[in-house]
Amino acid sequence: MKSLIAKFRWILPIIFFVLCIALALNIIKYSILSSEYYRTCSARLTAKEQIDTSVGYFIQGFTLGLLNSGSDKDATTYAIYGAAVYYEQAAARFSWILFWLAIIGIAYLIINVYIFREPTSVLIIGLIGISFLFLLIGLIAPIMSFFVYGDIPVIGRCIAKYESKGILSAAITLFTTGKWFVATLIVVFSVFTPITKLLLSIAAIKAPSPIIRNKAIGVIKAIGKWSMADVFVVGILLAIFSLQSGPGNSQGTDAQIGYGLYFFAGYCIFSLIVGHLLIHSKEQILVPVTNSSDLNRQKTLISVFRTLGFGFIIVIGGFMSANVIAPRSQLLRDNFVVECNSMGTRAIIATKAPGTLFGWWTSSGAEFKGADDTIVTMSVKDPIGNTLLSTGHQSKGNIMIPVTKPGVYSVVFDNVGIIRSTARRITIWLKYEPE
Repeated sequence: MKSLIAKFRWILPIIFFVLCIALALNIIKYSILSSEYYRTCSARLTAKEQIDTSVGYFIQGFTLGLLNSGSDKDATTYAIYGAAVYYEQAAARFSWILFWLAIIGIAYLIINVYIFREPTSVLIIGLIGISFLFLLIGLIAPIMSFFVYGDIPVIGRCIAKYESKGILSAAITLFTTGKWFVATLIVVFSVFTPITKLLLSIAAIKAPSPIIRNKAIGVIKAIGKWSMADVFVVGILLAIFSLQSGPGNSQGTDAQIGYGLYFFAGYCIFSLIVGHLLIHSKEQILVPVTNSSDLNRQKTLISVFRTLGFGFIIVIGGFMSANVIAPRSQLLRDNFVVECNSMGTRAIIATKAPGTLFGWWTSSGAEFKGADDTIVTMSVKDPIGNTLLSTGHQSKGNIMIPVTKPGVYSVVFDNVGIIRSTARRITIWLKYEPE
């Protein structure tokens, strides 16, 4: 029984951290994907692209909808934007799962240390592992993104510039643009110092020699005087990129904090706690526990509690992760107006494939005193803009499409035509059901 408990005592923490690493990698992956899709979408909303789209709509109206260059381009842009939002939401879900797993894991370790009298090193090792994961996300995932936009007569609002930077990517950009001093500050205080501090923390606990452990704690204490320097440098970085407002005709900047900044701040907090515990709990780390029958019984109880506790946390984490990763049905239900010589687009996300996209739609022109209820065209497009279904001059219809790849699928209602003079009200009910 004791050998089985001892075996699981080490296997379960490893499984826990492997699960946390998988979550961290997914956060980085989806954050970067979201930024890339936002960048692609922004490139399609510049002044030049907006003019091209307007010309496309003119051609589309002149040809009575035979050439759908304007609506096709808008539908693709909307689909790209939908993909960016989808990946951003996925990153948010994984971030919350990792956050709560970290909180539950730390609470569990605190109970072990302060109730069951486990060595403080148990809590410190857990905090070091979580700090490492938070630092990894904080360095790679975007910490800030912003849109620089301007209003141009006739065309309207256009995006002049989009930037999304993480700490490492920002340092590389600053190096390549000749800003060596700021880039060096970022690398030293936000990359080199945090990694060094984590390695020294591990040495302060696991080094075989007490002299090495004491020296490591001394260096950590010295580094603690610069504990806010990394936060200060990141603040400088945010200020630099937020002040780069782009072209002179821009009228505003819409900035958003990325998940990388939150996790980097989390690392800073946890590393301060690790340093405090190493400095003020030195005796508990270095002094070995004496063996006695009472202590052996207590260790057995602690092992059972630790095994059950980590098992419980892994079950919770696995359930939460499976809930995020598992196929999800999506529902689109809307009622909106498509103005005369305009287009209305709605999108639905196919989270997993294969699956089926099905539903219905209606068009009505009665409230606008239209000659009939028909819409010029209704089309369904896949994530790369290919038309999967198209109907012309109908007032209602059904949608039933097999989906073979995940992504954002767009439903485009086109009300462009030379003889078209009234708007149409569209009602749509559409559902995606994965297999």
